Amino acid sequence: MKNLFLFLLITILTFRLFSQTDLQYYLPPGNYDPDIPEPARIIGYDIGEWHVTHDKLVYYMSALAESSDRVILEEYARSFENRPLFHLIITSPENHSRLEQIRTVHLKLSDPVISTSVDITEIPLVIRMGYSVHGNESSASNASLLVAYYLAASLDETITDYLDHMVILLDPCLNPDGFNRHASWVNTHKSMVPMDNDVSRGFREAWPGGRTNHYWFDLNRDWILVQQPETRGRVDVFQQWMPNVQTDHHEMGSDASFFYQPGMPSRTNPLIPPRTDELTGLIGKYHSRALDNIGSLYFSEEVFDDFYFGKGSSYPDVNGGIGILFEQAGTRGFVRETDNGVLTFPFAIRNQVAVSLSTLEASFNLRIELLEHQRSFYQEAITLANQNTTKAYIFTEPDDPSRMNHFIDILMKHRIRVYHLKKDYTGEGIKFNASSSYIVPLNQPQFRMIESFFKSYKNFSDSLFYDISAWTLPYAFNIHYQGLTIQKTLEDIKGEELYQIPEKAGFLQGEKSNIGYLLPWNDYYSPKVLYQLQAEGLIAKVAAEPFTCNITDVQMQFGNGTIFIPVHGQKAGADEIYYLINGLSTKEGISFYAVETSHTLSGIDLGSSRFISLKKPAILLLSGNGVSSLEAGEVWHLLDTRFAVPVTLIEQEQFGSIRLEDYNVLIMPGGNFNDISNKGKDEIKKWLEKGGTLIAISRANKWLSDNEFISLKFNTIAKDTSEIKLYSELQRERGAMEIPGSIFKANLDKSHPIGYGISESFIPVMKNNTFFIGKAKNPYATPVYYTSDPLLSGFVNDKNYGMIGNSAVVIVTSTGTGRIISFIENPNFRAFWFGTNKLFMNAIFFGQTISQASGD
Repeated sequence: MKNLFLFLLITILTFRLFSQTDLQYYLPPGNYDPDIPEPARIIGYDIGEWHVTHDKLVYYMSALAESSDRVILEEYARSFENRPLFHLIITSPENHSRLEQIRTVHLKLSDPVISTSVDITEIPLVIRMGYSVHGNESSASNASLLVAYYLAASLDETITDYLDHMVILLDPCLNPDGFNRHASWVNTHKSMVPMDNDVSRGFREAWPGGRTNHYWFDLNRDWILVQQPETRGRVDVFQQWMPNVQTDHHEMGSDASFFYQPGMPSRTNPLIPPRTDELTGLIGKYHSRALDNIGSLYFSEEVFDDFYFGKGSSYPDVNGGIGILFEQAGTRGFVRETDNGVLTFPFAIRNQVAVSLSTLEASFNLRIELLEHQRSFYQEAITLANQNTTKAYIFTEPDDPSRMNHFIDILMKHRIRVYHLKKDYTGEGIKFNASSSYIVPLNQPQFRMIESFFKSYKNFSDSLFYDISAWTLPYAFNIHYQGLTIQKTLEDIKGEELYQIPEKAGFLQGEKSNIGYLLPWNDYYSPKVLYQLQAEGLIAKVAAEPFTCNITDVQMQFGNGTIFIPVHGQKAGADEIYYLINGLSTKEGISFYAVETSHTLSGIDLGSSRFISLKKPAILLLSGNGVSSLEAGEVWHLLDTRFAVPVTLIEQEQFGSIRLEDYNVLIMPGGNFNDISNKGKDEIKKWLEKGGTLIAISRANKWLSDNEFISLKFNTIAKDTSEIKLYSELQRERGAMEIPGSIFKANLDKSHPIGYGISESFIPVMKNNTFFIGKAKNPYATPVYYTSDPLLSGFVNDKNYGMIGNSAVVIVTSTGTGRIISFIENPNFRAFWFGTNKLFMNAIFFGQTISQASGD
């Protein structure tokens, strides 16, 4: 009887679902312009009947822009799959006629030198509304069509008043590739009688799912890192407009209700001023009323926080605006059984529409307060900078201009002013050469952003974090930096402002050689050049020891990892090699050095056996079910987009049916690999015995250890059973035992192939797991391990910290003539940990050269 009742209930709700999805279900009553097309006229069905695909979303928004004088469509970027990223600029026709003037006047509010000249009673507010940065959180983008229609078509006096006083940037889909992937999956599994049961296949997207972009990155962690084209485009838009309010529409688990900010008060980043929280709370009252009016349950000030600035709802908070996160219980389909009853897709869409409109109402009513907040935010930034003990940050990387340029690129994307040095400077034993060093004064509008990038934080008011607790940028890039505390020193060494990324010129020093050419391994993009040489069929060797030789009568030192391209023994002739290398140096901005003799002034000669021949990497990357799509995507993106190194993606089930001997590198990202059959395991072991290099990241090492490929010592913290504790403290205590993403200092053996090309004997490492691995028994098998007191920045509790000191970061295990290189931490974290990228690329290119005697 209970099942019959449930069936009848779902049948009734299903009928209502497909009979109530017209505009009246979603939008306020009123008069609408009949010349503005409703969504169904363009996409062919009512909103909520299907999951709109990205192409139809584009068609509708384009039609809206063509039919309304309130709307223009502006493309700002393209996704990796060449889908347009765009926003609608929605405002009154009169405002459109002076849009550039409005924008430039509005920007003055973020410049404290001139902001007092702005009459805020006379300028419009700027609102930016962003939908579905996670592609499978699709109620948001589906709602965006309704919000756009309402703003374009409503003849209500309230809306015309809104548009007179606001410029609305409506971004209907922040992640078109993931969004389309999810829509296709859900629509493919749609039934005439909806599959409501949680176990239905339609609710379980095929790997990697639609949450992420083409390379499987979480775009809602990239706002400050700007490593993906979608983010780079929208950060440009943000900085061009500096919106006062930005909404960020998401979905969460289906058994939840609805969340709007404020988030957890104790987990607000201390760089965010109290007024931001106050205004967020005032806006929240409008959301509360809007959701109560339609009978929707909701919560706030729980779970989510505003600590990490890399999210769409927190990035505005460090840029003088108000960021607002919305989280709607997700259907991931059309109708779904949940703990709160039956959840329908139209219901989820309606909630997203409701809070979109309540945001506009609140912003309109708080217009003066929001504009004044933006002005005072940047005025206060200058006051804080003047009060700050540190006056500037100076940084240098003389050996790797590529890494430095990527670092500067991030700073400049966020309107941080960077300056040359006008003379050399030495501080704390570090020499900052004017030719390769830069300085960032704190006395500038982006003071708070600068502090978040450069300052190390080790003390926190809360032990729980929704995301990482540290992102100190110089550590991520392994760049020398320090703070300057004396204003006069800053004034003495600060040179001209840098307005574009420095050009990186490569050259071939010396003439055509009959001996060979040297490629130093210090530049971030040296692996890209090496692979191109190998792809041309050239023999390449790597120096296992340093040496000194004459280059055009100048003594030059070359370190471990220097690549030698001999002329003798190549299939190509001396002229062909010369033109190839000369062309590559110019094209890639990487320098080569022609040698005139095999004899060196000191160290190994060029004909020494310590120059080890290299095989061109032929790479397999494990992906698919069980594998972390984030870690797999980071590897794929790194090799494909930065180094142009081909990589073959395979799934676990393919072991046993592919020729492993065609490949010499196998990469296992974090995950479980229970779908690898016993036959597959045996084949991997045989491949290793014959000389293969297996690179394992994070959790993959646990599987390898459990399956006796390697023997790692996993240290664990004993459970505390010494006292009775309050049940209410359970969640907090368990959360505090996590390492949310903190930065630690590790020792590095520069003479080991894993450390080639790195100038210092230590390296900062991002750790976001609780694996604590003891050093290998073989004293040569742990080339990277944490120092005894390693914390550089971020949160870690005392128990975990006691386990991290002197534990392993990288361990090498020998097996037959092959080796397994275990990265306990993820060296490619979110595509911005450029420092440890070097270790990973060394494992790919030089893992084959690691002595079997050095492995554990």
